[in-house]
Amino acid sequence: MGIGEIRARAGALEEQGRRGEARALYLRAIADGVPGAALEYACALDEWGEDPAEVERWFRAAIADGDRRAVNDLGELLSRLPGRHGEARDLLVGAYLEGDELAAGNLGHMEWADGDAAEGRRWLRVAVADGRHEKLLSLAELENEAGDHAAACRYLQRALRSGVAGAHTAYARHLQALYEDGEVVEAAFRVALERGDDEADYWFAAWLEEAERPGEALEHYRRALAGGDGDAYLRIAYVLEDLGRPEERERCLRAGMDAGDADCAVEYARLLASEDRRDEIPAVLARGVELGADAEELDEVRALLEP
Repeated sequence: MGIGEIRARAGALEEQGRRGEARALYLRAIADGVPGAALEYACALDEWGEDPAEVERWFRAAIADGDRRAVNDLGELLSRLPGRHGEARDLLVGAYLEGDELAAGNLGHMEWADGDAAEGRRWLRVAVADGRHEKLLSLAELENEAGDHAAACRYLQRALRSGVAGAHTAYARHLQALYEDGEVVEAAFRVALERGDDEADYWFAAWLEEAERPGEALEHYRRALAGGDGDAYLRIAYVLEDLGRPEERERCLRAGMDAGDADCAVEYARLLASEDRRDEIPAVLARGVELGADAEELDEVRALLEP
């Protein structure tokens, strides 16, 4: 069995809640010497949100096996960990010099996150020059953050001309931040919808919600959810609350929690507390902990239960 089939089977097992079996499948492949198995396992562990130390161990195992793709991946992992950015920089620069096409973009994001906009901009430009045109969107975001909205607009227009996925939505959001003319912003979002941009429904719904058009916002949040955007659960619940539909709101929060949304678990616990349904709250809080909900928010709900 090749690594592609192993990846597909492990993914199916994970979707069925059988992560232990997915792990065992990868570990057997590694033991059998299947090329690329250690790297795929490390990437899966990272995607599942497992302990970064274990993810790092398997990336290093992949490198030791001669899989040089793992150098960039390890560097990107370390770039997300406090106190490891020096190591990350060395790995990413090395990966770039070896020809890894993802490394320059990862360097750019790390330097930008570290507060060095100039170095972040430099590496992101290198990534674009090397053909990673999706980094034009990152450059636009960086320039907007730096206050150079004209430069951001130029990058977005280049992204549009290059056919970068999501560019129409990004351009609409850029206009939303700069202009009060609702007709212009709405027209830009509708173009994004027509082009089938990922996240277009979600961000258009957010704009509609802000524009106090809750019925239309609800429609587009639901479309976003149907398209796989789990973040829409909580927004749908908020809109349903504004529309005075409490039973639907509760069902939405429970569905979001069941689908793995930690914020929905917290909000559901708050709802139960507001209705003095104390017996139901511990199980919801436990689910919130399991999903990694913010500890302070969970403590706030617990405080509501105190006599």
